[in-house]
Amino acid sequence: MLEWLVRITLMTLKRQYLDSQLEDATFPTINDRLTQFRQLLEQHYRQQWTVKQYASELHVSVSTLNRLCNHSVGKTTKAIILDRLLSEARRRLIYTREPLDQIAYTLGFKDPAYFSRLFKKLNGTPPSYFRQAENFGAD
Repeated sequence: MLEWLVRITLMTLKRQYLDSQLEDATFPTINDRLTQFRQLLEQHYRQQWTVKQYASELHVSVSTLNRLCNHSVGKTTKAIILDRLLSEARRRLIYTREPLDQIAYTLGFKDPAYFSRLFKKLNGTPPSYFRQAENFGAD
């Protein structure tokens, strides 16, 4: 009887070990999820996907994605998305001569005035002033 108890115990331990190995191989880690989110963000920030769309594509809930971003980056998912948009807007304002409305449309905004208001709210200055300040050496 003791021999059978030892066998059952060893079988149970083996099953638990194999299950844990399967979980490790199947489920992405926090860093994997964050990397996947960053890749999706780079692909779709111009379409201005919602947090729900990113979460759906990653097969997680919105709250799980927000927890992941808060834990790893210290910002909400929405803030990370807006930071990426703002970064691209700054880059275009500095390195291109595109009109503001064209930059707004390129970044997925339907209303250039909304783009300007959002840029001013996030950056502290309107996009036209930002462009002038950053292009002081240009003609």
